[in-house]
Amino acid sequence: MLAAVNLFYANLVESDYRTFLKSQGVGTPCRGLDMDFRGALWPEDEFLMRVRVRELRRASFDMQVDGYQESGREIFIGRFTGICIPGNGERTSVAIPDALRAALAQHTYETEK
Repeated sequence: MLAAVNLFYANLVESDYRTFLKSQGVGTPCRGLDMDFRGALWPEDEFLMRVRVRELRRASFDMQVDGYQESGREIFIGRFTGICIPGNGERTSVAIPDALRAALAQHTYETEK
C-alpha cells in the first residue's frame, strides 16, 4: 500500500514530488495508516491498487487505497493519512499549501450514489 501511495505522489505533479514540496516549504509524512483486509492472496497472486483522495482538511488529508483482483474481488481497503509539516523538519502541522491542495483535489474520491 505504501508503494502505491509513493507512486501516486510521484505522479501528482509534473515536477519531482520532493522538489515540489520543497518549493512549497512543507513535508508530508504519514500521520496515520490502517488497512481492512477483505480477501486473502497466495504468493505470486497479482492484484491492482487504486489511490484516491478521500478528504482534505486544514493540515492533513486522507487517501483511500483499494486493493482488488482483476475479477473485481476485494483484497483490502486502506487509509493513508498525510500531514503537512514545515519543510525545516519541525514537528508541528501547517496548512496544506494551495498548490498541493489543488493537486490533491484533482483526485478526490467521489461517493457512488
